[in-house]
Amino acid sequence: MTGLPSPQDLTNLLARRSAIYAQLAAMTTTSPGGGPNTTGEGVSVDQVGYRKSLLDELAALNEQISIVGGPYQFQTRGRI
Repeated sequence: MTGLPSPQDLTNLLARRSAIYAQLAAMTTTSPGGGPNTTGEGVSVDQVGYRKSLLDELAALNEQISIVGGPYQFQTRGRI
């Protein structure tokens, strides 16, 4: 973003936040991020790290939304 944020910036942030909420809500023990970390046959899957990265992104989005979403004050001159 350059200068003042546009209404589209806020819309994009809200859309991404909604997508993360939906992804977290849909997690089950068999979906990516829904179970514990697993290791076997030379393969390691960091499901807890994936879930944590979504939660960290959610926190960052909430902070950005609070900044971009205002509050703003507008001053007008003359007749209203």
